[in-house]
Amino acid sequence: MLKLPPLREKDSAMPEYKAAPRNALLLTVEQAARLIGVGRTTVYDLIASGDLVSVKIGNCRRVPRAEVEAYIARLIAAQVTT
Repeated sequence: MLKLPPLREKDSAMPEYKAAPRNALLLTVEQAARLIGVGRTTVYDLIASGDLVSVKIGNCRRVPRAEVEAYIARLIAAQVTT
């Protein structure tokens, strides 16, 4: 009989990303996704649409923490006024 490994207790659809330090000014796309509560692909879509500003440093894409906070504030403002 085939023996399967036990299921992990914390089995989530969202992958675990390393959390950004609280004083970090620039976040990786993965860290920004975790702060917003969405997936990495969604953050790339937000960047492509211009809803979320990012910067490129060499080959690395970074999202300013202030932009993540501004994006969330815009979401809240849009829902409050509707």
